[in-house]
Amino acid sequence: MKLKRFYPYFLLAPTLIILLGVTLYPFIYSVRLSFFSVPFGRIRYFAGLENYAELLHDPFFWNGIKNTGIIGGSALALEFFIGFTLALLLSRKIKLRGLFRAIFIIPMMLIPVVTALIWRLMFFPGGSVVSDVLRHLRLVTGDPNWIGQPTLARLMLIVMDVWAWTPFVFIILLAGLQGLPSEPLEAAEIDGANALQRFLHITLPLLKPIIVIALLLRGMDAIKFFDAVYAVTGGGPGSSTETISFYLYRIGFKSFKMGYASAMSVIVFITIFVLANYLLRKGFIIEE
Repeated sequence: MKLKRFYPYFLLAPTLIILLGVTLYPFIYSVRLSFFSVPFGRIRYFAGLENYAELLHDPFFWNGIKNTGIIGGSALALEFFIGFTLALLLSRKIKLRGLFRAIFIIPMMLIPVVTALIWRLMFFPGGSVVSDVLRHLRLVTGDPNWIGQPTLARLMLIVMDVWAWTPFVFIILLAGLQGLPSEPLEAAEIDGANALQRFLHITLPLLKPIIVIALLLRGMDAIKFFDAVYAVTGGGPGSSTETISFYLYRIGFKSFKMGYASAMSVIVFITIFVLANYLLRKGFIIEE
């Protein structure tokens, strides 16, 4: 009888060991490596906090943070606004609601790198489909160099990310809206509250934890924004679209400064952890 109590743990043990092996061990190794200098072709030596001190004076590191904030933050805001609007519309009983839901989640099913390459072709100078459409609408003249101008390159990455990941936010918020209890809304309607009042004072407060989860998950992905930068701009022109994840990749796998890259990854992890903890507490998901 006593052995039966441990039977579920024996079944879970292989999976837990694999998960710890591919997540916990690499993280511990990365933290340890961040305290060493590992230049390519040279002997590794203990550097203490030297890598972390160098980050504070690295202009490319701060440029990566700025670009991540601009591109990721703008994309996240648009994804939330569009996703929430679509969720509100499709939570009602309208014709072809199921078809619209299926269409809206198609971009999320595509492989990110493939999506990025398709968008690169659409914006490619000299034969840009997007430029042709905008010219016909008389919104631009000539053939804008989307990849060669910093502002246009950032705008292109934002549009790509919004197109690809708005469905993710949409699905989470739609599920949250459909899971809300109907009694408070019906009681407010009986009391004479209009649609806007019901939305602001009942729907939003009840949906707040779901909103926090959606923003948290997409926010963490926005900080790790890499695929589109790698496939489309390569961080250019110059370093105007080089996000912190792409800079980490460039330092670690092109310059082979693994200790410095590990220190950077630890800083990114701490940033994500602090932001996640803050959002969860503000969303009243974790209460003291």
